[in-house]
Amino acid sequence: MAIYVFMNLGTFAVILCMRRNGQMVETIEDLAGLSKTRPALALALGIFMFSMAGIPPLAGFISKLYVFMAAIDAGLYTLAVIGVVTSVVGAFYYLRIVKLMYFDEPTGAFDQPIGIEMRGVLIYMAIYVFMNLGTFAVILCMRRDGQMVEAIEDLAGLSKTRPALALALGIFMFSMAGIPPLAGFFSKLYVFLAAIDAGLYPLAVIGVVTSVVGAYYYVRIVKLMYFDEPTGIFDQPIGGEMRTVLIVTAAFILFFFVMPGPLLTSAEVAAAALFAG
Repeated sequence: MAIYVFMNLGTFAVILCMRRNGQMVETIEDLAGLSKTRPALALALGIFMFSMAGIPPLAGFISKLYVFMAAIDAGLYTLAVIGVVTSVVGAFYYLRIVKLMYFDEPTGAFDQPIGIEMRGVLIYMAIYVFMNLGTFAVILCMRRDGQMVEAIEDLAGLSKTRPALALALGIFMFSMAGIPPLAGFFSKLYVFLAAIDAGLYPLAVIGVVTSVVGAYYYVRIVKLMYFDEPTGIFDQPIGGEMRTVLIVTAAFILFFFVMPGPLLTSAEVAAAALFAG
């Protein structure tokens, strides 16, 4: 899921940069010859397309591999076969886009400046990394008798058995749900502003709706931790490295609103450096 989000965010960022005379162009054919007019954009989009096609060793290949392995492990062989077939068929679509960018002639040049759109996407990605890194660190601390436990139900009553872990995970869940003033709220805000600035109003509305729906899932986890009875006790020791990761990520998410300037400036500089013509 995390890999899928990154691939789609990157692709969305490229789409936001596809402007001619200030107007968005969104058809696949407009990508023809992109490598000749905007080589950096073509390189970035090529990486995302190869990853979505499942070309190793890119992250998309790893994400598909884990899904197929999970289906096989669960005995869902038919579903695994269907997944492989649809992935192969989908790969032709993604590779066609790469072919358009590198082997067809340009249909026109894109505008050069990178505005608020790319900055918003990069801010979202940076905050998303912190939220997921912290959440992953909590999951790694969920052990009973030395064995990993990963089911959501295992979080029941965590506030009573491991209050510090529950507090950290609560911060990450509320942030992912977009609750202000946590960093996740601002990450979503900048992406929605980028979509509105690009004139993609339906996309912005869809983003808001899906965020509201997704918030139910994250808040449910908080409810499990603080209002349900414990199903068991986790092992107590947490390594120094893991404790550091939890403290740093939780502090970043919690206090981002106090001083957002450095990240905003870095995102703007990075956008200009990565996607300058």
